[in-house]
Amino acid sequence: MLSDDRGNYVYIINPKNVVERRDIKIGTVNDSGVTIAQGISGNEAVVLSAGPFLNPGQKVKPKRQSAS
Repeated sequence: MLSDDRGNYVYIINPKNVVERRDIKIGTVNDSGVTIAQGISGNEAVVLSAGPFLNPGQKVKPKRQSAS
């Protein structure tokens, strides 16, 4: 999860392997992690690392990883 003056967001990778910003609303935060209450459905390919080095519209070669 990232944040800026517009709020909290994640980057997702769309079916064309292009980075998209997705604004989110944070739910609970505890020792297990952070719950995203709004903004994604759970079916998106969410960027787990390197988000600060990406820009919306950038084409990438994602390395897919299953959810833990």
